[in-house]
Amino acid sequence: MMNRWHVASKTEMDGDWRLGGKERCVIELKDLVLSDDKLKVVLLDEIAWKGKNHFPEKSGDNCYCCGGKKYVSCDVKYPLIIAENAPNPFNNKYRMIDGRHRIQKLLLNGHTEGQCYVFDYSEIKNIIKIVVN
Repeated sequence: MMNRWHVASKTEMDGDWRLGGKERCVIELKDLVLSDDKLKVVLLDEIAWKGKNHFPEKSGDNCYCCGGKKYVSCDVKYPLIIAENAPNPFNNKYRMIDGRHRIQKLLLNGHTEGQCYVFDYSEIKNIIKIVVN
């Protein structure tokens, strides 16, 4: 897996995605062990994701973060990565860690569920890193 991050911060566009009261922190995806025992089929409407508040108007080809570039190039054959019981501004059961463009593509193509790597928040708390600006 390439080195990518889930950024947990508060922005005007996305809302409050901070974790543990920290102003800005990240979860490095390379620190997550993606194994078959973590794979589950999950209802997509139970997942909070950055951009959900803009769906569907500023999603897909009109994505507010990339103008549709990442949406067009994403591949939904790769499972989403989510955390159960993690704080999120929608109070959903799950919080997206990776896959906001993939979930857009699934939803815009009529899917109601998707395959996800599911971690409990308690499993990922120890890999959250504080970002010092």
